[in-house]
Amino acid sequence: MISTSRVVTPLTARSKLTDSKSRINRLLRATALPRAFGALASIGLLALLCAAIAIAHRAYPACRPTLTFFLIPIAFATSVLGTRGGIVVTVISLVAARYLMVATNSSGWQLDISDIVDFSGLAIGSIIISIVVGRLRHTLSDVRRMHKTIIEADKKLIESEELRIAAHREILLAVTGSRLVVCDPQEIRELVRGEKVLEYNIESARDISETRVAFKRKIQELGLISERLHDFEACTTEAATNALKHAGCGTAELYIHGKDVLALIWDKGTGIAPVDLARAALEKGYSTRVSLGMGFKIMWEMADRLAICTSEKGTIILIAINEHVSNDFEHSILSRFPTRELHELV
Repeated sequence: MISTSRVVTPLTARSKLTDSKSRINRLLRATALPRAFGALASIGLLALLCAAIAIAHRAYPACRPTLTFFLIPIAFATSVLGTRGGIVVTVISLVAARYLMVATNSSGWQLDISDIVDFSGLAIGSIIISIVVGRLRHTLSDVRRMHKTIIEADKKLIESEELRIAAHREILLAVTGSRLVVCDPQEIRELVRGEKVLEYNIESARDISETRVAFKRKIQELGLISERLHDFEACTTEAATNALKHAGCGTAELYIHGKDVLALIWDKGTGIAPVDLARAALEKGYSTRVSLGMGFKIMWEMADRLAICTSEKGTIILIAINEHVSNDFEHSILSRFPTRELHELV
């Protein structure tokens, strides 16, 4: 809410990385056939072509064999086996083409000018195709190796980012006396306890005022947190203001769990950038924009506990206040971050 710069969490980055990897792998697998299979397929294709030309000549003796068709197995062999494999198939194709020309020529080994032109064209075309397709295959091989290197580097980067965010979690938890915890969406939903008694959509400043009044009236009816009602109002108003200011709209929900009063405020904005999260939590009034609110520092100082989840899909804030400070919520948070040193600090 405080910063509207675009956030890419490790989970989002990993999802995008997986999608990109699958698309590129599909392209690379198309040219990554086993060499043995490629060799057999090339010879089989060449044999099939020779048989088809021979059958066609028997059926139509006046027709001359079309040597251009020999470029098909040459191109296939080069794409699968590389330049060297393409050259081998080229030599075999030229020998087969010469044999077919002799077999279908009434003059035997003597060739007329048209035969010489056809055979020369086949030889030159085969060489050009072998070089070009072989180069393309080599380029794809380089792309495959580079892709693998990039994937490995991205995995290391994501793992490093996850470790950095985990460290931020524990530092904020320790510095704030276990009052502020950074969660992912599943974790923060698991921290929501009790029965939802009210829900308001926030689309204008008037909605914020109506939400604050409705929450206050409901809490007073239940006779809860009478001495700390002002703190709860201030925290929920600040969170709702940030949701409206930075996301354009949001939703506020009120939960009652025993003597605990919880407010869940969430939006679908662009989230808080990780680089801004620590300052947003610890500096009074800090914002990457001109802020009208008090900031997260005042919020977690007033609340018993404050949980936040932020990503490019939005921000969720959970505020918990009790008539008397309870350790139950604290223990539920600490159980998710089982670091011995952290437990000793808090």
